[in-house]
Amino acid sequence: MLEPNVIQSSVSGAEREQAFVEWLAGQDYKDKYKKDVTRTLAGYMRSGQLVAQFLGTANAFEVGGRAVVADAYEAIKSDNTNVTLHYLPSAALSQYEKFLGELESGSSAETTTDNDYGDAEFLADVYVETADLDDMKELLRRKKNLILQGAPGTGKTYAARRLAWCLMGEKDDGRILFTQFHQSSSYDEFVIGYRPDGDGGFEVAEGVFVEFADKAAADPGRDYFLIIDEINRANVSKVLGELLMLIEADHRGDTVRLSVGGREFSVPANLYIIGMMNTADRGLALIDYALRRRFAFFEMEPALAHPSFRASIAGNEKMVALVGAVEKLNEVIASDPALGSGFRIGHSYFCDANADARLVVRYELAPLVREYWFDDAKKADDEIEKLRAAVK
Repeated sequence: MLEPNVIQSSVSGAEREQAFVEWLAGQDYKDKYKKDVTRTLAGYMRSGQLVAQFLGTANAFEVGGRAVVADAYEAIKSDNTNVTLHYLPSAALSQYEKFLGELESGSSAETTTDNDYGDAEFLADVYVETADLDDMKELLRRKKNLILQGAPGTGKTYAARRLAWCLMGEKDDGRILFTQFHQSSSYDEFVIGYRPDGDGGFEVAEGVFVEFADKAAADPGRDYFLIIDEINRANVSKVLGELLMLIEADHRGDTVRLSVGGREFSVPANLYIIGMMNTADRGLALIDYALRRRFAFFEMEPALAHPSFRASIAGNEKMVALVGAVEKLNEVIASDPALGSGFRIGHSYFCDANADARLVVRYELAPLVREYWFDDAKKADDEIEKLRAAVK
Protein backbone atom coordinates (compact mmCIF):
# COMPACT_ATOMS: atom_id res chain seq x y z
CA MET A 1 0.00 0.00 0.00
CA LEU A 2 1.20 3.49 -0.79
CA GLU A 3 2.02 5.90 2.04
CA PRO A 4 -0.33 8.91 2.25
CA ASN A 5 1.19 11.77 0.30
CA VAL A 6 -1.37 14.53 -0.07
CA ILE A 7 0.13 17.48 -1.88
CA GLN A 8 -0.93 20.78 -0.32
CA SER A 9 -1.46 23.74 -2.63
CA SER A 10 -3.59 26.79 -3.05
CA VAL A 11 -6.13 24.62 -4.89
CA SER A 12 -8.63 22.93 -2.58
CA GLY A 13 -10.01 19.46 -3.09
CA ALA A 14 -13.44 20.91 -3.83
CA GLU A 15 -11.98 23.19 -6.49
CA ARG A 16 -10.02 20.32 -8.02
CA GLU A 17 -13.16 18.16 -8.04
CA GLN A 18 -15.12 20.87 -9.84
CA ALA A 19 -12.36 21.28 -12.41
CA PHE A 20 -12.27 17.51 -12.94
CA VAL A 21 -16.05 17.35 -13.46
CA GLU A 22 -15.80 20.11 -16.08
CA TRP A 23 -12.86 18.38 -17.77
CA LEU A 24 -14.61 14.98 -17.80
CA ALA A 25 -17.75 16.56 -19.27
CA GLY A 26 -15.72 17.31 -22.38
CA GLN A 27 -14.62 13.70 -22.82
CA ASP A 28 -16.43 11.26 -25.08
CA TYR A 29 -17.83 8.95 -22.41
CA LYS A 30 -21.34 8.04 -21.33
CA ASP A 31 -22.92 10.13 -18.57
CA LYS A 32 -23.26 7.22 -16.14
CA TYR A 33 -19.57 6.40 -16.52
CA LYS A 34 -18.61 10.02 -15.81
CA LYS A 35 -20.82 10.11 -12.73
CA ASP A 36 -19.49 6.81 -11.35
CA VAL A 37 -15.86 7.85 -11.90
CA THR A 38 -16.37 11.15 -10.07
CA ARG A 39 -18.25 9.57 -7.17
CA THR A 40 -15.56 6.88 -6.85
CA LEU A 41 -12.80 9.48 -6.59
CA ALA A 42 -14.82 11.52 -4.10
CA GLY A 43 -15.31 8.45 -1.89
CA TYR A 44 -19.09 8.22 -2.26
CA MET A 45 -19.15 4.67 -3.65
CA ARG A 46 -17.87 1.33 -2.43
CA SER A 47 -15.29 1.43 -5.20
CA GLY A 48 -13.95 4.59 -3.58
CA GLN A 49 -12.91 2.58 -0.52
CA LEU A 50 -10.31 0.76 -2.57
CA VAL A 51 -9.05 4.05 -4.00
CA ALA A 52 -8.75 5.41 -0.45
CA GLN A 53 -6.82 2.30 0.61
CA PHE A 54 -4.12 2.96 -1.97
CA LEU A 55 -4.08 6.76 -1.78
CA GLY A 56 -4.37 7.09 1.99
CA THR A 57 -7.25 9.55 1.84
CA ALA A 58 -11.00 9.10 1.47
CA ASN A 59 -11.20 11.88 -1.12
CA ALA A 60 -8.86 11.45 -4.08
CA PHE A 61 -9.37 15.08 -5.05
CA GLU A 62 -7.30 16.07 -2.03
CA VAL A 63 -4.32 14.55 -3.86
CA GLY A 64 -2.86 16.94 -6.40
CA GLY A 65 0.27 15.06 -7.40
CA ARG A 66 0.13 13.09 -10.62
CA ALA A 67 2.98 10.76 -9.65
CA VAL A 68 1.14 9.69 -6.48
CA VAL A 69 -2.02 8.94 -8.43
CA ALA A 70 -0.03 7.11 -11.11
CA ASP A 71 1.59 4.87 -8.49
CA ALA A 72 -1.79 4.09 -6.96
CA TYR A 73 -3.22 3.32 -10.39
CA GLU A 74 -0.43 0.85 -11.19
CA ALA A 75 -0.80 -0.82 -7.80
CA ILE A 76 -4.57 -1.07 -7.92
CA LYS A 77 -4.89 -2.59 -11.39
CA SER A 78 -3.92 -6.09 -10.30
CA ASP A 79 -5.85 -6.04 -7.01
CA ASN A 80 -8.58 -8.69 -6.79
CA THR A 81 -11.01 -6.19 -5.28
CA ASN A 82 -10.59 -4.00 -8.35
CA VAL A 83 -11.80 -6.93 -10.47
CA THR A 84 -14.69 -7.60 -8.08
CA LEU A 85 -15.72 -3.95 -8.37
CA HIS A 86 -15.73 -4.27 -12.17
CA TYR A 87 -12.52 -2.30 -12.74
CA LEU A 88 -14.14 0.99 -11.72
CA PRO A 89 -11.41 2.01 -9.20
CA SER A 90 -8.63 1.63 -11.78
CA ALA A 91 -10.71 3.39 -14.45
CA ALA A 92 -11.33 6.31 -12.08
CA LEU A 93 -7.66 6.68 -11.18
CA SER A 94 -6.69 6.45 -14.85
CA GLN A 95 -8.96 9.37 -15.69
CA TYR A 96 -7.78 11.41 -12.71
CA GLU A 97 -4.13 10.83 -13.61
CA LYS A 98 -4.79 12.04 -17.15
CA PHE A 99 -6.57 15.13 -15.80
CA LEU A 100 -3.69 15.97 -13.44
CA GLY A 101 -1.19 15.46 -16.23
CA GLU A 102 -2.96 18.05 -18.34
CA LEU A 103 -3.05 20.45 -15.40
CA GLU A 104 0.70 20.04 -14.87
CA SER A 105 1.49 20.67 -18.52
CA GLY A 106 -0.91 23.59 -18.69
CA SER A 107 -2.73 21.96 -21.59
CA SER A 108 -6.40 21.50 -22.26
CA ALA A 109 -8.42 18.41 -22.98
CA GLU A 110 -7.77 19.09 -26.68
CA THR A 111 -4.04 18.46 -26.30
CA THR A 112 -2.72 15.72 -28.55
CA THR A 113 -0.57 13.07 -26.86
CA ASP A 114 1.37 10.12 -28.23
CA ASN A 115 -1.58 7.87 -27.35
CA ASP A 116 -4.22 9.95 -29.11
CA TYR A 117 -5.45 8.32 -32.29
CA GLY A 118 -8.09 9.59 -34.68
CA ASP A 119 -9.05 9.73 -38.34
CA ALA A 120 -5.88 11.55 -39.37
CA GLU A 121 -3.63 8.97 -37.74
CA PHE A 122 -5.61 6.08 -39.24
CA LEU A 123 -5.44 7.53 -42.75
CA ALA A 124 -1.70 8.09 -42.34
CA ASP A 125 -1.20 4.45 -41.33
CA VAL A 126 -3.71 2.61 -43.54
CA TYR A 127 -3.90 3.04 -47.29
CA VAL A 128 -7.63 3.71 -47.67
CA GLU A 129 -9.67 6.75 -48.63
CA THR A 130 -11.51 8.95 -46.15
CA ALA A 131 -14.85 7.65 -47.43
CA ASP A 132 -13.71 4.08 -46.73
CA LEU A 133 -12.87 4.93 -43.12
CA ASP A 134 -16.21 6.68 -42.70
CA ASP A 135 -17.98 3.58 -44.01
CA MET A 136 -16.07 1.22 -41.69
CA LYS A 137 -16.83 3.36 -38.64
CA GLU A 138 -20.51 3.68 -39.51
CA LEU A 139 -20.87 -0.05 -40.22
CA LEU A 140 -19.21 -1.00 -36.95
CA ARG A 141 -21.24 1.49 -34.93
CA ARG A 142 -24.50 0.28 -36.45
CA LYS A 143 -23.95 -3.48 -36.76
CA LYS A 144 -21.53 -3.89 -33.81
CA ASN A 145 -19.83 -6.63 -35.87
CA LEU A 146 -17.63 -6.08 -38.92
CA ILE A 147 -15.55 -8.41 -41.07
CA LEU A 148 -12.63 -7.05 -43.07
CA GLN A 149 -12.27 -9.40 -46.01
CA GLY A 150 -9.79 -9.42 -48.83
CA ALA A 151 -6.95 -11.06 -50.65
CA PRO A 152 -3.54 -11.79 -49.11
CA GLY A 153 -1.53 -8.69 -48.27
CA THR A 154 -4.31 -6.12 -48.15
CA GLY A 155 -3.52 -5.16 -44.54
CA LYS A 156 -6.62 -6.56 -42.84
CA THR A 157 -4.98 -7.36 -39.49
CA TYR A 158 -2.97 -4.14 -39.51
CA ALA A 159 -6.10 -2.10 -40.19
CA ALA A 160 -8.28 -3.88 -37.61
CA ARG A 161 -6.29 -2.78 -34.56
CA ARG A 162 -6.02 0.77 -35.89
CA LEU A 163 -9.74 0.90 -36.58
CA ALA A 164 -10.31 0.01 -32.92
CA TRP A 165 -7.88 2.74 -31.83
CA CYS A 166 -9.61 5.22 -34.12
CA LEU A 167 -13.02 4.54 -32.59
CA MET A 168 -11.53 4.73 -29.08
CA GLY A 169 -9.74 7.97 -29.88
CA GLU A 170 -6.56 6.59 -28.33
CA LYS A 171 -4.13 3.68 -28.44
CA ASP A 172 -5.40 1.56 -25.57
CA ASP A 173 -4.62 -2.11 -26.11
CA GLY A 174 -6.06 -2.84 -22.68
CA ARG A 175 -9.48 -2.57 -24.29
CA ILE A 176 -8.62 -4.87 -27.20
CA LEU A 177 -8.66 -8.66 -27.14
CA PHE A 178 -6.89 -10.20 -30.13
CA THR A 179 -7.44 -13.85 -30.91
CA GLN A 180 -7.16 -16.15 -33.91
CA PHE A 181 -9.55 -18.89 -34.94
CA HIS A 182 -8.33 -22.24 -36.25
CA GLN A 183 -9.79 -25.62 -37.10
CA SER A 184 -9.70 -26.71 -33.45
CA SER A 185 -11.32 -23.59 -32.01
CA SER A 186 -14.26 -24.60 -29.82
CA TYR A 187 -17.13 -23.29 -27.72
CA ASP A 188 -15.41 -24.67 -24.61
CA GLU A 189 -12.35 -22.46 -24.96
CA PHE A 190 -14.04 -19.40 -26.47
CA VAL A 191 -17.26 -19.17 -24.43
CA ILE A 192 -17.40 -21.57 -21.47
CA GLY A 193 -16.58 -25.19 -20.75
CA TYR A 194 -15.08 -27.70 -18.36
CA ARG A 195 -11.40 -27.71 -17.40
CA PRO A 196 -9.37 -30.08 -15.19
CA ASP A 197 -9.32 -28.73 -11.64
CA GLY A 198 -6.00 -30.29 -10.66
CA ASP A 199 -7.61 -32.76 -8.26
CA GLY A 200 -8.73 -35.32 -10.79
CA GLY A 201 -12.05 -33.62 -11.46
CA PHE A 202 -13.40 -30.85 -13.63
CA GLU A 203 -14.68 -27.35 -13.03
CA VAL A 204 -16.57 -24.82 -15.12
CA ALA A 205 -14.21 -22.26 -16.64
CA GLU A 206 -15.20 -19.19 -18.60
CA GLY A 207 -13.61 -18.68 -22.00
CA VAL A 208 -11.86 -15.63 -23.36
CA PHE A 209 -15.01 -14.11 -24.84
CA VAL A 210 -17.07 -14.28 -21.64
CA GLU A 211 -14.20 -12.84 -19.59
CA PHE A 212 -13.70 -9.99 -22.04
CA ALA A 213 -17.44 -9.29 -22.30
CA ASP A 214 -17.62 -9.04 -18.50
CA LYS A 215 -14.75 -6.56 -18.55
CA ALA A 216 -16.55 -4.43 -21.15
CA ALA A 217 -19.85 -4.61 -19.24
CA ALA A 218 -18.10 -3.32 -16.12
CA ASP A 219 -16.83 -0.27 -18.00
CA PRO A 220 -19.90 0.90 -19.96
CA GLY A 221 -18.53 4.38 -20.60
CA ARG A 222 -15.81 3.11 -22.92
CA ASP A 223 -15.74 0.89 -26.00
CA TYR A 224 -14.04 -2.51 -26.15
CA PHE A 225 -13.00 -4.45 -29.24
CA LEU A 226 -12.66 -8.17 -29.89
CA ILE A 227 -10.49 -8.76 -32.96
CA ILE A 228 -10.66 -12.25 -34.49
CA ASP A 229 -8.05 -13.09 -37.09
CA GLU A 230 -8.85 -15.81 -39.65
CA ILE A 231 -12.45 -15.90 -38.46
CA ASN A 232 -13.49 -18.36 -41.17
CA ARG A 233 -10.86 -20.98 -40.25
CA ALA A 234 -13.22 -22.31 -37.58
CA ASN A 235 -16.79 -23.56 -37.61
CA VAL A 236 -17.97 -20.15 -36.39
CA SER A 237 -21.56 -21.12 -35.55
CA LYS A 238 -20.29 -24.05 -33.48
CA VAL A 239 -17.74 -21.90 -31.66
CA LEU A 240 -20.25 -19.15 -30.83
CA GLY A 241 -23.21 -21.34 -29.84
CA GLU A 242 -25.96 -19.20 -28.30
CA LEU A 243 -23.78 -16.12 -28.77
CA LEU A 244 -24.82 -16.19 -32.42
CA MET A 245 -27.98 -14.42 -31.28
CA LEU A 246 -26.45 -12.31 -28.50
CA ILE A 247 -23.84 -10.62 -30.71
CA GLU A 248 -26.54 -9.23 -33.00
CA ALA A 249 -26.91 -5.47 -32.57
CA ASP A 250 -30.63 -5.70 -31.77
CA HIS A 251 -30.00 -8.31 -29.06
CA ARG A 252 -27.15 -6.62 -27.19
CA GLY A 253 -28.09 -6.64 -23.52
CA ASP A 254 -30.51 -9.57 -23.91
CA THR A 255 -29.79 -12.39 -21.47
CA VAL A 256 -29.58 -16.14 -22.03
CA ARG A 257 -28.60 -19.00 -19.77
CA LEU A 258 -25.30 -20.52 -20.91
CA SER A 259 -25.48 -24.23 -21.68
CA VAL A 260 -22.51 -24.97 -19.40
CA GLY A 261 -22.72 -23.82 -15.78
CA GLY A 262 -26.16 -22.27 -16.22
CA ARG A 263 -24.91 -18.71 -15.83
CA GLU A 264 -27.05 -15.81 -17.09
CA PHE A 265 -25.03 -13.95 -19.72
CA SER A 266 -25.41 -11.04 -22.12
CA VAL A 267 -23.15 -9.24 -24.59
CA PRO A 268 -22.83 -5.53 -23.74
CA ALA A 269 -23.50 -2.81 -26.28
CA ASN A 270 -20.00 -1.36 -25.90
CA LEU A 271 -18.30 -4.54 -27.16
CA TYR A 272 -17.50 -4.49 -30.86
CA ILE A 273 -16.28 -7.44 -32.93
CA ILE A 274 -13.90 -7.08 -35.87
CA GLY A 275 -13.10 -10.23 -37.84
CA MET A 276 -10.62 -10.76 -40.67
CA MET A 277 -11.30 -13.15 -43.54
CA ASN A 278 -8.99 -14.30 -46.32
CA THR A 279 -10.94 -14.51 -49.59
CA ALA A 280 -8.18 -16.33 -51.48
CA ASP A 281 -7.81 -19.52 -49.42
CA ARG A 282 -9.80 -22.28 -51.07
CA GLY A 283 -9.44 -24.49 -48.00
CA LEU A 284 -11.32 -22.19 -45.62
CA ALA A 285 -14.95 -22.57 -44.64
CA LEU A 286 -17.60 -20.27 -46.03
CA ILE A 287 -19.51 -18.07 -43.63
CA ASP A 288 -23.10 -19.33 -43.33
CA TYR A 289 -26.00 -17.01 -44.04
CA ALA A 290 -27.16 -16.81 -40.41
CA LEU A 291 -23.78 -15.45 -39.41
CA ARG A 292 -23.54 -13.17 -42.44
CA ARG A 293 -26.72 -11.41 -41.38
CA ARG A 294 -25.11 -10.40 -38.10
CA PHE A 295 -21.96 -8.94 -39.66
CA ALA A 296 -21.21 -6.21 -42.16
CA PHE A 297 -18.50 -7.10 -44.69
CA PHE A 298 -15.95 -4.54 -45.86
CA GLU A 299 -13.67 -5.39 -48.77
CA MET A 300 -10.03 -4.43 -48.22
CA GLU A 301 -8.66 -3.58 -51.65
CA PRO A 302 -5.03 -3.75 -52.82
CA ALA A 303 -3.73 -0.19 -52.47
CA LEU A 304 -1.01 -0.39 -55.10
CA ALA A 305 -2.09 2.90 -56.68
CA HIS A 306 -2.66 4.80 -53.43
CA PRO A 307 -0.57 8.01 -53.46
CA SER A 308 0.76 7.49 -49.93
CA PHE A 309 1.80 3.93 -50.72
CA ARG A 310 3.53 5.00 -53.92
CA ALA A 311 5.35 7.73 -52.03
CA SER A 312 6.59 5.21 -49.46
CA ILE A 313 8.40 3.10 -52.10
CA ALA A 314 9.46 5.93 -54.42
CA GLY A 315 13.13 5.51 -53.47
CA ASN A 316 13.27 1.88 -54.64
CA GLU A 317 13.09 1.90 -58.44
CA LYS A 318 12.86 -1.87 -58.81
CA MET A 319 10.09 -2.05 -56.23
CA VAL A 320 8.19 0.64 -58.11
CA ALA A 321 8.60 -1.36 -61.32
CA LEU A 322 7.48 -4.55 -59.58
CA VAL A 323 4.35 -2.87 -58.22
CA GLY A 324 3.52 -1.74 -61.76
CA ALA A 325 3.87 -5.32 -62.98
CA VAL A 326 1.70 -6.63 -60.13
CA GLU A 327 -1.03 -4.12 -61.03
CA LYS A 328 -1.18 -5.70 -64.49
CA LEU A 329 -1.08 -9.19 -62.95
CA ASN A 330 -4.01 -8.27 -60.73
CA GLU A 331 -6.05 -7.42 -63.81
CA VAL A 332 -5.34 -10.91 -65.15
CA ILE A 333 -6.24 -12.49 -61.82
CA ALA A 334 -9.49 -10.55 -61.53
CA SER A 335 -10.56 -11.55 -65.06
CA ASP A 336 -9.86 -15.25 -64.52
CA PRO A 337 -13.19 -17.06 -63.87
CA ALA A 338 -11.45 -19.53 -61.55
CA LEU A 339 -9.97 -16.74 -59.40
CA GLY A 340 -11.56 -13.29 -59.40
CA SER A 341 -10.93 -10.02 -57.58
CA GLY A 342 -10.68 -11.74 -54.20
CA PHE A 343 -7.37 -13.28 -55.26
CA ARG A 344 -5.59 -10.08 -56.24
CA ILE A 345 -2.21 -9.44 -54.63
CA GLY A 346 -2.14 -6.80 -51.91
CA HIS A 347 0.27 -3.99 -51.14
CA SER A 348 1.66 -5.47 -47.91
CA TYR A 349 4.15 -7.52 -49.93
CA PHE A 350 5.86 -4.29 -50.94
CA CYS A 351 5.68 -2.07 -47.86
CA ASP A 352 9.35 -2.54 -46.98
CA ALA A 353 10.90 0.14 -49.17
CA ASN A 354 14.37 -1.31 -48.55
CA ALA A 355 13.51 -4.86 -49.58
CA ASP A 356 15.17 -6.57 -52.52
CA ALA A 357 12.42 -6.71 -55.16
CA ARG A 358 14.09 -9.73 -56.79
CA LEU A 359 13.75 -11.74 -53.57
CA VAL A 360 10.12 -10.65 -53.16
CA VAL A 361 9.38 -12.11 -56.59
CA ARG A 362 11.31 -15.35 -56.10
CA TYR A 363 10.29 -16.30 -52.56
CA GLU A 364 6.93 -14.60 -52.01
CA LEU A 365 5.10 -13.91 -55.26
CA ALA A 366 6.21 -16.84 -57.41
CA PRO A 367 4.94 -19.51 -54.95
CA LEU A 368 1.63 -17.65 -54.68
CA VAL A 369 1.20 -17.41 -58.46
CA ARG A 370 1.98 -21.13 -58.84
CA GLU A 371 -0.68 -21.88 -56.23
CA TYR A 372 -3.21 -19.74 -58.10
CA TRP A 373 -2.64 -21.55 -61.40
CA PHE A 374 -1.78 -24.95 -59.93
CA ASP A 375 -3.58 -26.64 -62.84
CA ASP A 376 -1.91 -24.53 -65.57
CA ALA A 377 1.87 -24.55 -65.12
CA LYS A 378 2.53 -22.68 -68.37
CA LYS A 379 0.22 -19.83 -67.35
CA ALA A 380 1.94 -19.58 -63.98
CA ASP A 381 5.40 -19.58 -65.57
CA ASP A 382 4.42 -16.85 -68.03
CA GLU A 383 3.10 -14.55 -65.31
CA ILE A 384 6.11 -15.16 -63.06
CA GLU A 385 8.45 -14.35 -65.92
CA LYS A 386 6.76 -10.96 -66.35
CA LEU A 387 7.43 -10.21 -62.69
CA ARG A 388 11.07 -11.27 -63.01
CA ALA A 389 11.51 -9.08 -66.05
CA ALA A 390 10.28 -6.05 -64.10
CA VAL A 391 13.07 -6.34 -61.51
CA LYS A 392 16.04 -7.15 -63.76
